[in-house]
Amino acid sequence: MQDVQNLANLVVQEFELNPNFVVWIEHDFSQCEDLSAAAFSLVTFDWYHGQAVNPRWLPIHENWYLDWLQSDNIRISSIHTR
Repeated sequence: MQDVQNLANLVVQEFELNPNFVVWIEHDFSQCEDLSAAAFSLVTFDWYHGQAVNPRWLPIHENWYLDWLQSDNIRISSIHTR
């Protein structure tokens, strides 16, 4: 869990983002061979003194992330940790 907190803190600081407006989506490639909806999670954090703490993973379904990704009001950034 500490790794995901460190990554969130790094991204927010490096790109000077307001964490209240960042949506964190994780795709766990170890769970599937294709882009299965079961492998996607919404990751939320509590922010304490500018630091991400208490990460929580909530499975998201295909309709949710397809609608979100197709939104015209979104800027998508991808960070690969491997």
